[in-house]
Amino acid sequence: MSTNVTGWPICTDSVASNSEHLSCRVTGRPCCVGIQAQCIITSQEHCDFLEGKFHKDAFLCSQVNCLKGICGLTPFGKTPDQIQRLGLAVFLHAGIFHVLLTIIFNFYILRDLEKYLGWLATATLYIGSGIGGNIISALFVPYSAEVGPAASMFGVIAFFLIFIVYHWNFFDRAWLEMLKYSIIVVLLFLIGFLPYIDNYARIGGFLFGMMFSFIQIHYIPQHDCMTEFNSFRFPNQKAKSSLLGKIALLITGLVLLLTLYIFSFLWFYLEGDVWNGFSYLNCIIPTSLSNLCQDYRQDISA
Repeated sequence: MSTNVTGWPICTDSVASNSEHLSCRVTGRPCCVGIQAQCIITSQEHCDFLEGKFHKDAFLCSQVNCLKGICGLTPFGKTPDQIQRLGLAVFLHAGIFHVLLTIIFNFYILRDLEKYLGWLATATLYIGSGIGGNIISALFVPYSAEVGPAASMFGVIAFFLIFIVYHWNFFDRAWLEMLKYSIIVVLLFLIGFLPYIDNYARIGGFLFGMMFSFIQIHYIPQHDCMTEFNSFRFPNQKAKSSLLGKIALLITGLVLLLTLYIFSFLWFYLEGDVWNGFSYLNCIIPTSLSNLCQDYRQDISA
């Protein structure tokens, strides 16, 4: 018999005894609770109260796999990375209201981007920023379940801001467009200070969106007539950007983008520590209501 108790088989037999004072009925069994795959030894009644999964055939937490019951989207392996969740979360929503907000954003803002870049480049920016923002969120709030395209939206807004600066002379009122998107960023960022709204994903999506912008920003549609769609007005003239400048900007964007992706994934898999002070970027509320931030797995202590 191995000395490693975690490798012992589950005992299903019991020794009958007529001496009640020499026997003890064990009612505590492993119970999987919460979304962090936490296992506790408790009774079935208490486990049901916690809305957990009670394992009546096991005696030790080492004999059950709580994580398997939480991450059950695909067949559960011995190394359940499930990296696909970083991308799938972009297309999932937390309710009808969440879906409506996404539809409004896509109709009034993302539609302009697709008209300019085309569907493939737009999809690359949208999904790439979403994945990048989600990995940043996973670094700072790893135990908080979240869905939605917030990171992708901020990536799109970052592209527009850099687009306006880079093509400033191609707008009738560039300052007005810059002000509009800046107000959107500030308002959404302030809303992100409320509990249960993730600012980390938004900040991450914005950073990755900037990197994608350096790669895609040099493209200007060449038309013989005025190209017009909603927010943008392109005059009837060709771009005078040098080829060398475009190549330099493209290479810079690629290097920064790959560096940011590699650094983020390495930090995530190496379980790097995060300074507690960063928690103020995600949840700032009065001290009397600080338990709301704690419920969101945020440490707001000084």
